[in-house]
Amino acid sequence: MSLNHVSYWENRDWHHISAMEAAKKSNGHPIKASEQKLLCDLCSHFISLCVGQERSPYFKHSRGDFYKYCPERTVLDYKNSPFSIPKHFAGLRIVIDKNQHFHFELLIPKAANPELSKSKRLNVYHNNHHKVTQVKVDARSFFTKVNLGNTIDNSYAVYNDSSSNAKQIANFKIPKLNCLIFRENDGMRVSLGSELNPNNEYLVLTRGDFKYSGIQKQRLARSNGWNLYRIGFSTNVNSKTVNDFFHMETIDNEPIGYRITRNTAGIDLIWPEHFKTKDGINYLGNTLYLYKHGQGWFDHAPKTESHQSFNAEAFLQSFEDSRLLALKAGDNGMVVAYGRSFIDIANYKQFIPSLTVADDAARKLLLKPYTKNNHLYVKPAYNATLKQYIDEFEIKTSFLAADKEYPLPELQAGTSLKIYYGADCVFSKNASIPNHESPKSAPSSNIQNKYDDAGLLNLLRQQTGDSKPFIIVANQLKQALKHYPNTYAWVCAQARQKAINIKAFNILNKIVNGEDY
Repeated sequence: MSLNHVSYWENRDWHHISAMEAAKKSNGHPIKASEQKLLCDLCSHFISLCVGQERSPYFKHSRGDFYKYCPERTVLDYKNSPFSIPKHFAGLRIVIDKNQHFHFELLIPKAANPELSKSKRLNVYHNNHHKVTQVKVDARSFFTKVNLGNTIDNSYAVYNDSSSNAKQIANFKIPKLNCLIFRENDGMRVSLGSELNPNNEYLVLTRGDFKYSGIQKQRLARSNGWNLYRIGFSTNVNSKTVNDFFHMETIDNEPIGYRITRNTAGIDLIWPEHFKTKDGINYLGNTLYLYKHGQGWFDHAPKTESHQSFNAEAFLQSFEDSRLLALKAGDNGMVVAYGRSFIDIANYKQFIPSLTVADDAARKLLLKPYTKNNHLYVKPAYNATLKQYIDEFEIKTSFLAADKEYPLPELQAGTSLKIYYGADCVFSKNASIPNHESPKSAPSSNIQNKYDDAGLLNLLRQQTGDSKPFIIVANQLKQALKHYPNTYAWVCAQARQKAINIKAFNILNKIVNGEDY
């Protein structure tokens, strides 16, 4: 069948292209897969452009491809297609200790594998049952972590703990490679055919040396014939000194190209408010708004055993598009898998509702202050924002870190404060304005006798010299300026900037005190 999801390498990036367009770029000549100019977007193999006299130009896979399962290679009928994203997600992670020793972990998200919650132990078989690792399932954790030691096998089958009626929960395969690449920030493996961002650092595990022009490297460890390097890009990605790809080879000598581009596939949580923990990304709310960017596959769990209403055309189209997605998350969270290679998804993010990680009744959305040393304190369960106001004017914003103690500021009459988790107000406090007029508010007539609103504002703006801290507009000054809206707005602006000219401040003080200025 014809290939419709093909990209052409040009100007240091991949661009979707048709066979006719590719033929025009090659001036009617064939393009071989070995030239590495054309890439199948669905399976990340380099492909060929065939040009002949008897039929229109067309793309073709090579017979020697490492993976031969591609939606546009094996599926003849989209409507009756068995093609779907793998039902289970797992990530391979490298862990480096303080002594620069490393081992590998297989991470199996519970939300993507509901059967995990029914088991107390798991049997993990390495390389077709040649080796067995027993793992205890932690009911409180959002993923099960399997320590694989310092060797990597190529396949793992996970079974439940029932010896008499063992049931396979998941099956994972890792290609036979002479080189593996991991993200430096979290240790997770980079999937085959994926992109490397030149702004980031990576860990490269290889059986030989690592030599690429324009790449800085530092060897971190050596074990069982493997060398572990930390690499970084020492030059701009547009420089000709940096190769377009890392060419890695399988044990069967098949080249695998890791593209170097800033347009990496990924998923970002746009809303609601969220923060990272060791288990994943905690969020507040019931609906996740995710932004998928770059070319790549996307799937999420928990999910049903099969796609009942699978639409292959729409599914394939989703590979191309950057889009905003709204997903209803389950009570136990959600795992989102993404990556450029359909067959080798190695990236996922774990989204965890904040209420499910609460370990006591105090970790609720409503924040309750408490008294300590005759002063009010708060200890937010999550990262929070404290805002102070005079009437509707916001005059100060402070960041409150989760699980830290903070004293609440003293409020003057007419001021208020609010504390937010994201966009949700979880605490508010107001200082009411007395019903009687302050005796110091009378001098407002003194202003009327000397300046109008524009004249007073011009006087204050003309003052030069040093400034002093200025955060809150006192209620007495507010009353004095109640007939001077432009001057009052300027004073509030100074409060938001947290500073005011000293001479201008002294003029305002004299106005409040009824003195000649």
